[in-house]
Amino acid sequence: AIALALVLATAIRAQEHARWIADLGDAQAGEAAERALLELGPGAIKPLEDLLDGWDTTTPRAIERLRAALRVVDLLGETAAALSPTLTVIAKRKPAPLRAEVLAARASLCPYATDAPWHELFHLGFHDADQSVKPAVFRAFVRMSARSNVRVAGDSAAMRRDLEQDTIFAREVAAEALGRS
Repeated sequence: AIALALVLATAIRAQEHARWIADLGDAQAGEAAERALLELGPGAIKPLEDLLDGWDTTTPRAIERLRAALRVVDLLGETAAALSPTLTVIAKRKPAPLRAEVLAARASLCPYATDAPWHELFHLGFHDADQSVKPAVFRAFVRMSARSNVRVAGDSAAMRRDLEQDTIFAREVAAEALGRS
């Protein structure tokens, strides 16, 4: 009976995850789906990875779903570091709709995930980008650079100094690290 209950609970949980992924980007249910995935924390990684692996920009609805998924990845930060290789592959595709959003989400994973060949992504981001998205691409690279230079291990006094220096984007990492300690 206990084993059956566990199987049923797992199946119900998987259905909820699938519904939340399907609801991402929806005008009515999208925000609740984003919050639910954020509350899952590490449990959201697999459903998000499945969505990102099936990257589909063929319809406006699919694009909004991906935009919402990238916002969730951005907010998950360190928890989503395992998605870095997937985001790097997506960012290298040509054409690359949503490249600026992908790069912004990828930047939020620094300094926890460092697999990305940033020089290549930088060139792809600027050379293939429409003029209207270049500021967002540039912002993603500044964020990545600043976040990559912050210590995430060490004494809390050093992290507080990093936070007090108030360097844009670097303070995000210091605050995250202090929040965990």
